[in-house]
Amino acid sequence: MTEAIPYCFMRGYEGFIAERIIPETKIFDYQKVVENFTKARQAEGKAKGPKCQECFFYEICEGPWREYPEKLGWDEFVPVRTNFKSADSFLGAVRLSLDFLIFENKLSKHKATIHNIEKIIFSGFDANWLSENQKFDFSISSEKNSLRFSYNNYGEKKNFEKKLLDIFGLFGKTYAADAVKNLLALMMFDGNKHQTTFGLEWVEGVKFPRLKVYFEELFNVYPNETVTKKLKEICSLLKINYDQLGAGKGERIGAVCIDFAPSHSTKLKVYFLKRRMDGEKLAKAVKSLKFSGKKKFLEQFLKIMTSEKKVFFYETKRFTETGDLSSLKFYKIYEANRINDNFKKAWKEIKKFLGTTGEAKILKQISSLESMCRKNNLKLYPVIASVDNSNKDENIDLYFSFK
Repeated sequence: MTEAIPYCFMRGYEGFIAERIIPETKIFDYQKVVENFTKARQAEGKAKGPKCQECFFYEICEGPWREYPEKLGWDEFVPVRTNFKSADSFLGAVRLSLDFLIFENKLSKHKATIHNIEKIIFSGFDANWLSENQKFDFSISSEKNSLRFSYNNYGEKKNFEKKLLDIFGLFGKTYAADAVKNLLALMMFDGNKHQTTFGLEWVEGVKFPRLKVYFEELFNVYPNETVTKKLKEICSLLKINYDQLGAGKGERIGAVCIDFAPSHSTKLKVYFLKRRMDGEKLAKAVKSLKFSGKKKFLEQFLKIMTSEKKVFFYETKRFTETGDLSSLKFYKIYEANRINDNFKKAWKEIKKFLGTTGEAKILKQISSLESMCRKNNLKLYPVIASVDNSNKDENIDLYFSFK
């Protein structure tokens, strides 16, 4: 590891910079107590040069100890520019966004663990994958402050299962690791054509995150009978009564998610595909559901987010271990290959939707993310907009990636 050596000297070796994982620390000195050594170090000890604001890593780099440039100047400090043609530059963007979200959601004491997870999932990363798949996205929620991101197995199906098991292994016996192994074994069938995705949700103030495993693109690569059969096997493994899922003959299953909580409990989410549905048809589908949750956000979602037909929707049902329906979630997926206006229309409708719901907090978070991306020559773009309804409350989740 290195200390006090800025990112511009560590190109390709950014993961070895100690400041990324130094925890917030209280220092007891001879004459005084430093309550927060991180803030004191950055404010009083380190320095930034005249061109540092142009650097991709400006937000997370502390700079050198100030005595160095005082004696030798700033000429050798050359700002890093973004260029996703290389894996290192994309990984730099990932680190930047994760560190930004760790700070925003007050998760600094878990920073080392989060970066260990990052190190596992991005090992062997190839930038060429990005030309056909975004690979990584992160999300923000109106409900709670949390770090949420996901990473899929496009281009690396052979080693992905080991990565997942290694991540669960970081937490010892906190999660139902045997269930993870059994699920992965169960889904290794017919050439493993589907997409497997790892997801993390770490809520502010909580000791452990929720870890998630998604099996996606099911409808696109298997007959529906095959998917239904696999869903029944998953239910059997998780001891959930399949008949309570309400998966009728006409249902098309797009994806399945297993949500692992620290208490060894699991939840099942089933994504039913509502392809190319307009707002009127989707509204009828919502009314036909036997669900008593609040619908203020959902009503605005149906009014504003459903006019564009070059999208598709998921209706998600989340089930507890008892098989009870705990929430419904509706997604609008922005398909990048169908959007030719640089996401202008997508951004406009998202911000209109948020404005009508009065969700100032999530608008502020988006503004902060956009500002961070602009400073670092990144293009933030929406991936998914969704509304999640439970019997207790409803919330908005927005998913993003960057170029």
